[in-house]
Amino acid sequence: PGTFRADGSISSQLISGLLFVLPLLDGDSVIEIVPPFGSAGYVELTIWMLKTAGIEVRLLRSGDEASIIVPGRQRYKPFEYTVPPDWSAAAALAVLSFLTGKEIVTDADPGSPHPDRAVTKLLGQLKSGAVKADISGCPDIGPLLFAAATQAEGISVFSGAGRLRLKESDRIASMQEELARLGCSVTVSGGPGKETVSVTGPVKIKGGAALSSHGDHRIAMALSVLASVSEDPVTIEGAECVSKSWPGFFEALKSCGMNVEADPL
Repeated sequence: PGTFRADGSISSQLISGLLFVLPLLDGDSVIEIVPPFGSAGYVELTIWMLKTAGIEVRLLRSGDEASIIVPGRQRYKPFEYTVPPDWSAAAALAVLSFLTGKEIVTDADPGSPHPDRAVTKLLGQLKSGAVKADISGCPDIGPLLFAAATQAEGISVFSGAGRLRLKESDRIASMQEELARLGCSVTVSGGPGKETVSVTGPVKIKGGAALSSHGDHRIAMALSVLASVSEDPVTIEGAECVSKSWPGFFEALKSCGMNVEADPL
């Protein structure tokens, strides 16, 4: 037990890991979060699940400062829980619906506190044209939003995108490179950690291009749903990386009417 400092601008996963183990120790602990606290929504989900298991912690916030008080000597209690559908995955189908105009129904909870549920609000705004949005609290849906914005009227501006540099790939550079191959305009401004991504639309996606997933499941998913409005077929190399978070992703696309073929390795 003790005082731990965690960088809130990089990832929620370290904080969540500490939250799982610290309550079991013989003394009290404090997690001091170095601002900006971009992972707040995901940490709050962890705290909510801990409370479901009988663990009490306190999140204290004052402006940009945040800390979590974790009493020790606690024990997890048995409980029954049905894991809800993942909004990070459901976001791909929401973008597919936006791009194709087809109604696609998922069983993701519209009242969920999951940060990636923000995709529904932002897609609603994109239907009326370009948007300006801070995605620091929901970076996983960034690539999908960039793809969707290529079909909206005007220049959409996504601030708070810096954390996308630190994922399975540099998702800013990856999407900028692959969208350029499809004829899309993506520009990046701001210094390290404070990047803003601007996407100009609408763009006619001609296709006929070979794209790279960059070994990143979120990139593969974003490019796949954008291919739904391509005039010619699009090839995504390394697309098997979607199995990290959704092994049945391409089967789901087929069930939504997309023509998907897998080339044998």
